[in-house]
Amino acid sequence: MVGQTILNFPAPDAPEPYGGLALARKLIADFRGGPLITPAFAPHAPYTVDAAHLREIAGVSAELDAPVMIHLAEMTEEMTSLRCDYGMTPVECLDPLGLLNRRLIAAHCIFVNDTDIALMKERDVGVAHALVANIKSAKGVAPALKMYNQGLRIGLATDGPMSGNTLDIIDQIARVHRVLLLDSQLPRHAPRSRQMNGVEISNI
Repeated sequence: MVGQTILNFPAPDAPEPYGGLALARKLIADFRGGPLITPAFAPHAPYTVDAAHLREIAGVSAELDAPVMIHLAEMTEEMTSLRCDYGMTPVECLDPLGLLNRRLIAAHCIFVNDTDIALMKERDVGVAHALVANIKSAKGVAPALKMYNQGLRIGLATDGPMSGNTLDIIDQIARVHRVLLLDSQLPRHAPRSRQMNGVEISNI
């Protein structure tokens, strides 16, 4: 899945604010229905994309049945500003805009409460759990087990390479278990053997 970032300020690939929206439309037109790549909208976050553009993205996403990826409930400032401006959590803010649905992949979700989790479950939102990136930034840890136990679709994520220093999903798991098991050498690949054309081959 490849998402075109959309921001309210200029970026290297889009010199105009919100220029990423036109690029996302082109990306989806070029790759929609392809066997290997699923194109997506990627508005950065509720605090870097205004409500009008988020509503527009939701509408086009529904029209094209295209996924939407967004950073959500990740920053303390995000929680404070949206609560002050709208009296809602970031998750609640996306609902009237039409974004909370099966096409949404919400990254991070550190600061979600029980009401948010129930709402995401009801709307069939997917969650990308970027554990190591959140540990590096010391922002906190998402209640991933609670979300999983309540039936949300949740998977491991890395965020960008600057956020967690790696794009290796296995390493994401291993780093946490190094602490749990007090073993700094994880991950290890145990010796394995297999047969190929009657010859035993060992892999280390």
